[in-house]
Amino acid sequence: MNYDYTSQEKYPLQEETGAVIGDGVTIHKILGPGFLEIVYKDAFEYEFKTQNVFLKEKRSIRSDIKAFY
Repeated sequence: MNYDYTSQEKYPLQEETGAVIGDGVTIHKILGPGFLEIVYKDAFEYEFKTQNVFLKEKRSIRSDIKAFY
């Protein structure tokens, strides 16, 4: 299958997605593996703040694990 990942019409947040992935790679290169999720979350928040990127707080989602079986 051929996918057109360059179509701005199909993927309107392509630029933002690339920036977030790039920040994640940078953070991982600096911190390395093995930290708890909260450490990486704080690193993302710091990185976004230095780039003046608005970050909406994570919301809890209730899920029933048994519903997946």
